[in-house]
Order: sequence, then structure tokens, then C-alpha cells
Amino acid sequence: MVVSIGGYLVLDFSRQPVTVYVASADLPAFCQVKQSDVRKSSISQSDLPPGTLRGRDALLGRYTLKQIKQDKPYTSAGMGPLLPTSALDKLSFVAIKSSTEVTLGGRLGRGDRIDVLLSATSKEFSSEKMKNVLVIDLTKDAVIIGVTASQAKTFMRLRGTARISVVRTVAYSRP
Repeated sequence: MVVSIGGYLVLDFSRQPVTVYVASADLPAFCQVKQSDVRKSSISQSDLPPGTLRGRDALLGRYTLKQIKQDKPYTSAGMGPLLPTSALDKLSFVAIKSSTEVTLGGRLGRGDRIDVLLSATSKEFSSEKMKNVLVIDLTKDAVIIGVTASQAKTFMRLRGTARISVVRTVAYSRP
């Protein structure tokens, strides 16, 4: 009988609503979260995904790594690190094929700043260096970087005709 009561209490506890912050609207990937993107909501504890971020301060200034649907809670796995306000404004996102060289042997991380050298493999193009590029995300297949409009044009012009090298200039540190 004690086990039944204990089981009931655990089951009842998991149904208790918990106040968390959820997306106030659908948010695209690589969107820096601001106050208007979050709202409080009560969700049953059993319905919370693992790693749910519960505090508003744990969200503001961080960015989404994938699309987040309206009324869904934010999770640590779905968020990039905290960045200075408006750090992603006016950036385009470009994927570089992942390799040991590009990821610096696994030492490259989200929020790092890098220089990207595009070494031309054809005489019709010259080599280019993109400075102070923001690392947005790393997946098994790609490193996603945030570049200015000018850098995006350079990258697209040399894409497929250049060897890519990366140098980390600043490791991520919380602002």
C-alpha cells in the first residue's frame, strides 16, 4: 500500500504545472532571443522536454540553433551561447564542410571568432581572407558561420574553387 501511495505521489507530482518561458511566436534558426520572443506558460512537468531552460535570463541574448515553434519551451540543446545585443543582425549564414582542419581538431566552438582563408585553386581567382567571422553552429557535416553581406559575396564567388582554412582568433567568452 505504501508503494501505491508513493507511486501515486510521483505520478501526481509529474502532472503538476511548472512555469517556464516559451516562444511567443515561431522563431527561425539563428534568431537572437529578445524580450518579445518569450512569454511565461504553465506546462505539466511530464510534458517538459529534457534540458528545458526555465529562467528568462537564461534565454535573452542567446540564439536558436533550429526553428522553435510558438508555445514550445526553449531547451539548452536548441540554443547557442549568449552574444552581445544585436550580434546576429545583418549577418548571413554560410555552411563550410566540416573537417578536422576546419573544426581545429574539435576545438572550435559556438561563439568563437575566426579568420577564414579562401585559398584559390584556380589562377582565375585570387585568395581572400574573411576576418572576425562568428561561428554559429557545428554539426557532423558542417560549420555554420555568420558573415557580412560582403563576406557572403566573397564566399559564394570562391565556393568550390578555393581551399578553406580556419584560424581561431578569439575563443568564445560570455559577454
